[in-house]
Amino acid sequence: MGGGRASILRKKLRYERGFVYQVTTSNESLSDSGAFNIKTSTNKKDLNETLSIILSEISSIKRKGFNKSQLVFAKNKISKSYKRTMQTSGSWVDFHSLGELIDPENYLKLNEYVDKIVKIDNKKIIEAANKYFKPNSWYLVASGDISKSDIEIDF
Repeated sequence: MGGGRASILRKKLRYERGFVYQVTTSNESLSDSGAFNIKTSTNKKDLNETLSIILSEISSIKRKGFNKSQLVFAKNKISKSYKRTMQTSGSWVDFHSLGELIDPENYLKLNEYVDKIVKIDNKKIIEAANKYFKPNSWYLVASGDISKSDIEIDF
């Protein structure tokens, strides 16, 4: 959605509209919670339209997921990225250590993890998007010459 030059948000916000230079997404998975983050910067005058585009893309994913080429591209990128990062013994230890410590018989090894990613379909994406991208479960962090009254988007 927001990683790399071919991401949906970069295409819309940078290449089509010129609102941002960079946009990234990330997630944090913990044992009982997590976070999905979208990070970018824009001019104050473009803020509300930038937010509107981001929310529109999230809404689209909640309704219909990704088109086939986007889904294939994302799964390939994610699975190849995981494989690429496993070039040192330290990276293998980082990936496997928590599972080995907590539940060595049942945690997902790297190949099993990548297999699960490859098997993700739009039905699962839509289900997860609707479960986690709910109204009133968002936080907006803004810095610079901006106040709450400048934000016209209702979260």
